[in-house]
Amino acid sequence: MFLKAISVIGEVFDLRLLKMIMDLDIEELTIRATELEKSKVIEAISDTVFRFSIPFLRETLYQQLLHKEQKALHNLTAKYLIENSLEYQKIEMHLMAAEDVESISKLSLKNKRIITIKKTMNMLNDNITRIKSGALYEKTAKSYYSHLTFIDAT
Repeated sequence: MFLKAISVIGEVFDLRLLKMIMDLDIEELTIRATELEKSKVIEAISDTVFRFSIPFLRETLYQQLLHKEQKALHNLTAKYLIENSLEYQKIEMHLMAAEDVESISKLSLKNKRIITIKKTMNMLNDNITRIKSGALYEKTAKSYYSHLTFIDAT
């Protein structure tokens, strides 16, 4: 079931996400991942992040899951990502697979709302990194707003 579960997550997967889906401790998952890494099925990107060495193998494992199992695992993956990630594209994909729909417009209102919130949070984190504090004064020949200070918005 370990390989099938990671096939649902995607070509790149994180053991912390897998821990939530499979309800195993991180040490057990690390041991299993290390065994697969030794057999060249997966390769490590970092301590907890891995990827399939052969993408076709992931697709084959995914297709072996029953449709019901795919939906359940996509649902668990989406729940984890909603709570722990701003990657709304991945959340969209897993929610669409969990609800068995082919477009975002066919998702339930609740899930559309979740995606909208994640997109907005993502945009805010990307675009607003600094704010100005202090009063703005007219620009003079001697001073170019030297009285302004910038603070980090995060």
